Amino acid sequence: MAFSQVLPGGVCVTGFNPTRPGTVSSAVCPPKPRAESPATCVPDRAADAAQTVGELVARDPGVEPHELVGCRYRLRQRAAHPDVAAAPSARLLRARAQAEEIRALLPTAPALGDSKQFSRVQATDEFDTLEALAAGHTLIENARIEVGAYAATVDVLVKTSQGYVPVIFSTHRVARAARGAATPMVATSRLGLGAPVVGEYRLRHHVGDGYRLAVAAMFLREVGLDTGTGGAIGQDPTRCFLVDTAPLVETFTQVESSPVPTLPRRTKECRTCRFWQFCEPILVARDDISLYLPGDAADRFRALGIDTVQALIDSEEYPSNRVARAWREGTRLLKKRGFTGTPSGQRAAGTPGGQRAGGTPATTARTMAEAVLVPQDLEIDIDMEAYLDHGAYLWGAFDGEEYVAFVDVGLADEAANFARFWHWLMGRIAAQQAAGGTVGVYCYSNHGENHWMMSSARRFGGQHTPDGLVCPTPEEVRHFLQSRVWMDVFSQVRASLVSPFGLGLKDVAAAAGFHYRQADLAGEGSVDAYLEAIDDPEIAARIVEYNEEDCRATRVVRQWLRAGAPGTEEL
Repeated sequence: MAFSQVLPGGVCVTGFNPTRPGTVSSAVCPPKPRAESPATCVPDRAADAAQTVGELVARDPGVEPHELVGCRYRLRQRAAHPDVAAAPSARLLRARAQAEEIRALLPTAPALGDSKQFSRVQATDEFDTLEALAAGHTLIENARIEVGAYAATVDVLVKTSQGYVPVIFSTHRVARAARGAATPMVATSRLGLGAPVVGEYRLRHHVGDGYRLAVAAMFLREVGLDTGTGGAIGQDPTRCFLVDTAPLVETFTQVESSPVPTLPRRTKECRTCRFWQFCEPILVARDDISLYLPGDAADRFRALGIDTVQALIDSEEYPSNRVARAWREGTRLLKKRGFTGTPSGQRAAGTPGGQRAGGTPATTARTMAEAVLVPQDLEIDIDMEAYLDHGAYLWGAFDGEEYVAFVDVGLADEAANFARFWHWLMGRIAAQQAAGGTVGVYCYSNHGENHWMMSSARRFGGQHTPDGLVCPTPEEVRHFLQSRVWMDVFSQVRASLVSPFGLGLKDVAAAAGFHYRQADLAGEGSVDAYLEAIDDPEIAARIVEYNEEDCRATRVVRQWLRAGAPGTEEL
């Protein structure tokens, strides 16, 4: 039996079948008409100059909340080129894997003592979502919603006594542990069943996540089921953190009234944007300064009336004018004037391995950076691989002769793996100390390594592993990180080189003569490969090889710097 049911907000659901809750009957609502999109985009039209985000979206319904993040000129290109599909995203693979992990934790039935009224259904479209809401299901997954000209998918709608709470899955870390903080949360396994508890966490704001929750709250408000609360499950799949959606809706409303740029500007997003093929010719024709300095990096020059690359080259803004010329000419690296590879002061490193930096401390950042230039009797280059915020699964080390990898793909025993790496490293340092030699342990940009050493020590410090080792304490790790033995190669690279293309390890190593075999695993590539490596030993071996190349490349860069960066033009 089919009939019409009116939700609290006055939305009529036609075709709801009480004998089959959560399904769509044959009486479906006609699709909403889609506004005609213009055939071409005329970016600098006077009529477009005053257009706001809301006005432009109204002309081109179906915009997803994430499309308002970052470059908003994309909205013009979306309207002008509706048939250009988005390219497959590497992030999508991670999001799908994460979603599977989270869905496996969602409750499937009430536990002892819970209300017996529990149901969990999947929605397939907006009408299906409305039917599920009308039926009062506890958990509605993949809820497809439309509000105004916006469309979105809410990962889970969770029923409460006041209405529904939209819950999204985010690939970000949505909260961090913070002593004294108070944030309401619910265990993922208790969504729809348990009451919130307060945990010592501080929420982390991510614009795209906020927009998604705002649109979901606006939809629920329209149908009279808004609770004023939203939830996000991030890189910790076991916890759903709750947030007040009113400020998110207010921010989203302000975004709708903001103007849409009439001309493109290159940003980091352009590398993967489906509309770059249309924006690039406009930027090249204008010689736009964002071709060289993306995003807001050129704002200080725009304020001076410098809007093109050539204008910057012709300006008196040294050294930016010289670096801009290098970009134009394709020169990847310049060394700063006077850099020879020889430390300006006395020997800045080489105190016995593991000793604190006290005693004769390096007095300036310059002398600390120059420590990289001083040869040591034993030199070990370190590189680490981690999967998002889940943990570090690979610690690699190269001593000039042998590469050693400590691997735990899948993070089955992260503590034992870290302990093995730590004891190996400390053993090498201690042996060199006993022989009266000096030690240098190096890393290229050590923020990640510092973070995961300390994080591992905080989580596992003092634990005994199955092979009889003891995980280091935070004090032991801090002792090492503050010693002169631990050196950041990037600090010296930044002090001695300039690049219009970036000073990443891959860029600098290429100038130093090192060439990667596994270059496709750089950056996000290694993160995505990790998911495949869990079940594919061949991919796991490639990640280890890539880690070894990073270690070897760091060594090559150090030696090249000590030689004065030969072959590099002086700034």
